[in-house]
Amino acid sequence: ILIWCFFVKVKIQLDRTAMENAQHYYAIYKKYKKKIAGAKKALEKMEKKRANTKEKKERQIKVRKIREKKWYEHFHYFFTSDGILVLAGKNASQNEKLFSKYLEKGDLFMHADVVGAPATIIKHGEEVSESALKEAAQFSASYSSAWKNKVSSVDVYAVSSEQVSKYSMGEYVSKGGFVIKGRRKWFKNVELKLAFVNREGKLLVLPANYKGLKNAVVLSPGDEKKSKVAKFIEHFLKIKEPEIEALIPGESRAELYNFQ
Repeated sequence: ILIWCFFVKVKIQLDRTAMENAQHYYAIYKKYKKKIAGAKKALEKMEKKRANTKEKKERQIKVRKIREKKWYEHFHYFFTSDGILVLAGKNASQNEKLFSKYLEKGDLFMHADVVGAPATIIKHGEEVSESALKEAAQFSASYSSAWKNKVSSVDVYAVSSEQVSKYSMGEYVSKGGFVIKGRRKWFKNVELKLAFVNREGKLLVLPANYKGLKNAVVLSPGDEKKSKVAKFIEHFLKIKEPEIEALIPGESRAELYNFQ
């Protein structure tokens, strides 16, 4: 016998009493009610997990945006103690790019007097203080090949942007090479030293003669491997920086400076 109840087809067992049939379907109802509740709970859990995943991805995107490099961060760089941007190439290609794209009138071009030194630009350098020029000279010297050769000091010169050219006797000089014309401003016996500091969670590399330097790990040419020096810097500055080894010029000796 089939009975329609609230438009739902219900099968009645004739060998059972009405009470037994009712109990049978009530048991089925309780079973599916429990399953529905479990499914609803699982769905809510899945939705929550998806929301958390979405939020996590959004945070990661925000972090990536925050950490997106500014144009000058692709080079070795720092801002002098009086706020002037100094750029140094990491290789011959970057040296060429600095010269062709970023060296402008009013800038100074700086170079250590050794083979294998970075092209260094001091933005608006013709107007900066002598102390800023000395800071830039030490920075430029430290990223030269002299560090890897464990030389303690080198001479560095600076010229105006108009004195730098890529032509010699009408011929274009090779990649990474430059022709300097006219008188040079010399900085003699510039000591090779760099200071690593933590500025609000960001690792900065400064010349060790930077005015007001404190809480710094100062490096000079030495015998410790870059990987070991990097761990020393991370430990004392309490900072994690995946590219830290690339910022270290070569084997070094590390010491703490004005640490509080």
